[in-house]
Amino acid sequence: QRLVAGIGNIWRSEALWDARVSPWRDDADDDEIRAVLAAAHDGMTASVAGARRPRNVYRRAGRACRRCGTPIRAAGLRTAYWCPECQKGGTEPKA
Repeated sequence: QRLVAGIGNIWRSEALWDARVSPWRDDADDDEIRAVLAAAHDGMTASVAGARRPRNVYRRAGRACRRCGTPIRAAGLRTAYWCPECQKGGTEPKA
């Protein structure tokens, strides 16, 4: 929140998946953060230009990850969607 705000759940979930960073990580390094922000930028820019990219994790809980086939998970007060196989690390909240 100190550096980036207002991306929203769709772009947050999709950008984290693109960069293979778990939404529960609190120790991402600078390169990982740059990758997440670049993925969010690319997705939002494409959307503004009218290109619709398929959703890889957002609102796909229980469905197979498009990258590895593991079921997508969803959790949290502001629902986060992620692949527990492709996006490892951090501690997911208890339901």
